[in-house]
Amino acid sequence: MKVAFPMKKCPACGATYAEEIVQCPADGALLAEIPTGSGVQGQMPAVPPATRRVPTFVWILVGLGGFLLLCIPVLMLIAIPTMGNMRRFANETSAQQSIRTINMAQTQYEVAFPANGFSCSLSALGGDPKSGPPAPTNAEILQQDLASGTKAGYKFTIVNCVKIPEKGIDRITAYSVIAQPLTVGKTGNRTFCSDETGQITFDPTGGTNCTQELGQ
Repeated sequence: MKVAFPMKKCPACGATYAEEIVQCPADGALLAEIPTGSGVQGQMPAVPPATRRVPTFVWILVGLGGFLLLCIPVLMLIAIPTMGNMRRFANETSAQQSIRTINMAQTQYEVAFPANGFSCSLSALGGDPKSGPPAPTNAEILQQDLASGTKAGYKFTIVNCVKIPEKGIDRITAYSVIAQPLTVGKTGNRTFCSDETGQITFDPTGGTNCTQELGQ
């Protein structure tokens, strides 16, 4: 036996219902009971609106974002070693140029102080122009950063000085200059060496056995 329910009407949308419900399925408004004999016929409850579909471009953006999240770490792993190689290459190029600069300073030093010959000290090639006139221990030829012995990830030293006593002064007739990475494999891979001839050789292992010429 079918149970009859009183007629109800939605005051918001005007839909009528003949079921035991208190709210309109369409908009949620409270239903008002229709007096008997009004002649209003009931109707099936309104079907709730269908769930909205997510636009395709939204899914594309979500997928692209996930792809980038996966790619960024991989790209960083590739980029970091590349940046390290570029830094080492730049330091090595700077070291070669610095050795050429030291050799030029040595030539100027020998001309300025012929009794001393070459300098066996980077600090003697440098010096502050404000401290007074140039002297064998303060030639004011080499830039202060290079005269300090450290520049662009490399340590510079003058070694193997050949001294010949002349008139009570040890005249230096030969020398070697070495540019070695502060941290092999990080600030540079190769050690560079030169002497009064100006020729530059290198040690590929970062040691001080410079037997290979540049260009090999």
